[in-house]
Amino acid sequence: MYAYTQFQFTHEFYSVKMNNQMIIWHYTTSERLVPILSTGELKTTDMGVTPGEKPILWFSSNQVYERTAYRLKDNGESFSIREHIENFGGFVRFGIGIPLNAGLEIFPWEGGKLADEARIPPDERTRLEKTAKPQGANPNEWYGTLKNVPVSSCAAIQILNINEYNKTIGIEWMDICETIKC
Repeated sequence: MYAYTQFQFTHEFYSVKMNNQMIIWHYTTSERLVPILSTGELKTTDMGVTPGEKPILWFSSNQVYERTAYRLKDNGESFSIREHIENFGGFVRFGIGIPLNAGLEIFPWEGGKLADEARIPPDERTRLEKTAKPQGANPNEWYGTLKNVPVSSCAAIQILNINEYNKTIGIEWMDICETIKC
């Protein structure tokens, strides 16, 4: 695995670069870490996919957290970070570098490329964006692939450092590749 070579701060967030590649992240809850490692793959999801669409494995260039990865309560509200930690063990993220040399096609949401590749109808594209924006998500940070991604191709695997989570500090991610022998 790669060591961090550079942090760049732009606007209100930072962009992680490893070996001069921008890292995009697949965010999920910690309870999914063991199943993902057991299969050795990040898998596309057909959750919410309608007939004719293709399943997507979602990524985000947001270096803090992708708000649409939050679980929702029965009333449609997002769980808070603290509630995620208490109910689902926190968060984990898998990073891949762009550009890729492994032949994996990653498509940006911006400009419609990902939606076109996945055959998402225009009305569903609009609905996804309208649902995401009030949650604090930026659809221009979305990326995806239509193929499963081997965990072995991840540049980083990180967990939210639960002991360090503090509203005044923000989110701190901790690399776990050494621990799990990536």
